[in-house]
Amino acid sequence: MVVRCIKTSISNKDFYVINSVMDEYLKIDSMFYVYGIRLCQNKLIYIYIYTDWHLIEVPLEMFSIVDNSIPSIWKCKFYDNGDFTLWPELFYKNDFFENFSEYNKEERSLFEHEIFAEIEGR
Repeated sequence: MVVRCIKTSISNKDFYVINSVMDEYLKIDSMFYVYGIRLCQNKLIYIYIYTDWHLIEVPLEMFSIVDNSIPSIWKCKFYDNGDFTLWPELFYKNDFFENFSEYNKEERSLFEHEIFAEIEGR
């Protein structure tokens, strides 16, 4: 899945939006591969993009979808609170996101060899 940035901020008076202002990180018309999708309590869809060595959760509303194909390595999971995720199985590993953001060698290596290569075709 590939998306194009169409805006760098959004607002919603009804509920809190994670990363609702991304002016410093996103540029209009920039293209990104999508590494996962999360539906948050049936209110907002977030996507995970990889930029500057970080996986970032951003609202899908900031993007237009350029290529809607879903990688075969994505797995879905439904949660009791209404959340839904669709992303690589590795992302379901306990503490994956925390370890990845702390540059844990195991998570970084698995990501680069299994996920990055599959999604971006490198």
